[in-house]
Amino acid sequence: MPMTASTLRRMLSFVRPYRRRLGTVMGLMVLATATGLAYPMVVRSLFDRVIIAHDASAMLPLAGWLVGLATAGFALASAQSFLYTALCARVLFDLRYDLFRHLQRLPLDFFKSTRLAEIVSRAGSDVAEIQNVSTGALISLLSFSLTLVGTIVMLAVLDARLFLVSSFLFPLGFIGARLLRRRVETLARQVREANAEVTGSIMDAFGGVETVRAAAAERVEAGRFVRASGKLVRKVLRFQLVQSLYTGSTQLVIAVNTLVVLWFGSRMALDGSLTWGGLVAFLVYLARLYGPVQGLAGLYLSVQKANAAAARVFELRDRSPEVEPPDAVRLTELRGEVALERVRVAPRPDQPILDGVSLAIPAGSFVAIVGPNGAGKTTLARALLGLAPLAGGRIAIDGVDLARVSLRSLRRRAALVTEEPFLFHASIEENVRYGHPSASRTDVEAALEAAGAARLVERLPEGLATVVGERAAKLSAGERQRIAIARALVGDPRLLVLDDPFGAVDRIDDEEIQAAIRPLVGGRTVVLTTHRVQIARAADRIVVLDRGRVVEEGSHEELLELRGMYARLAA
Repeated sequence: MPMTASTLRRMLSFVRPYRRRLGTVMGLMVLATATGLAYPMVVRSLFDRVIIAHDASAMLPLAGWLVGLATAGFALASAQSFLYTALCARVLFDLRYDLFRHLQRLPLDFFKSTRLAEIVSRAGSDVAEIQNVSTGALISLLSFSLTLVGTIVMLAVLDARLFLVSSFLFPLGFIGARLLRRRVETLARQVREANAEVTGSIMDAFGGVETVRAAAAERVEAGRFVRASGKLVRKVLRFQLVQSLYTGSTQLVIAVNTLVVLWFGSRMALDGSLTWGGLVAFLVYLARLYGPVQGLAGLYLSVQKANAAAARVFELRDRSPEVEPPDAVRLTELRGEVALERVRVAPRPDQPILDGVSLAIPAGSFVAIVGPNGAGKTTLARALLGLAPLAGGRIAIDGVDLARVSLRSLRRRAALVTEEPFLFHASIEENVRYGHPSASRTDVEAALEAAGAARLVERLPEGLATVVGERAAKLSAGERQRIAIARALVGDPRLLVLDDPFGAVDRIDDEEIQAAIRPLVGGRTVVLTTHRVQIARAADRIVVLDRGRVVEEGSHEELLELRGMYARLAA
């Protein structure tokens, strides 16, 4: 669809903070255009006086003017180019940062339903395309318009008859651009979508490289990449074909126009109604006119390409972010008291994951949540930190409804360790300190000691400086878990949520896990989800979930006596 005024305003809004810089660039452009317009007039004088009239005394002054104008034009163009590049870099930074910050505030459900490659493509090449128009279109429009208007005036001043002859064919170029508009819009959108597919195939193939190799599926992934790349090539070639057709037709119009002017101008020069120098100057101006004419038509096509990119970027930007209420309670201290009252989490109304869960967790207690796969343990763990939106009921932290709590302040004083933790491609120290950059080396070492990871670090040649690799590929599952636990502990959280942290670790027995958990409990509230009963028995209280409901609650011994689900899990 054509670019709307509102879309254009949104794109240009990112240039508004740099109005002064833009004004400087435009001022330099006006001066550079003026020097360029003066150049053919000096050429006319040089041709008529020196070449035709053989006035040698005029050669040196006119040559000096040509050198001076060329030098001034070079200096002005260089300064304009540098300032323009700096302006583009700032606008691109602002565009990407604005989108990045907005993405950070989107609900987690968005990231679960949107392919990462699609997000990367929109935040990368699509944003760059918007920047090209938001700054480039302004500069190009002014440059082309100044040159076009100035050149037209000079052509009319030189000879009105030749000007009328030369202006006859120019509208054909704009008619061609208008006819190709819809095709360009469609192909530009298809190129962007195909590019996102290529990015996605690369990320899938190498993000899950172990899975690919374990399944001997390299050829399958190579086939996916070839198909995606082939589709992109076809779309790009079609787009380039349309662009080439337009460019070729424009060049044909230019060639015919030049021949017509040369034929009429030569006849006028021969009968004395126009000097040969005037004809040369007219042709030079005419040559300068073709650039802006082609540029304005090309700019139209570029704007349509950017429109496709803008639609994709602003579709992300228009998604509603998670917004804290203006009167959100900021937790300066956290005791760790948690209460759930008939909590319901249901991505779909007819398929609740948690259904009427009520639970009281006193501050400083250790509670284990046990249940079979699909019982809702992970959802409950995430809900405690506001990572799973509630469809009903309420969660209170230290007596304050979670809906009224500043989640950022809560998450600064609480921590979550998941079954498959994510570690960044950085050093062990940087991973442990993540989220708490002010933590000292002593704090990091103490957290590693409490997490049982101190010996691991000591064995590594580079110690804390060891880079864990992409997706922490250099570490085992158990080592990744211990680093993740240390990361949770370095901030000394008052509420620690362990979501089946050792569920994926097979080479460690329950006794070792209990020994690893024991140092984490003292002085803080700990909520542990697990499917391993022998781990849960160390908790002060055990809650059994099944199909999103609390079915049993009590100590290990009490639950065994009930001979219910817990007893079956323990068998």
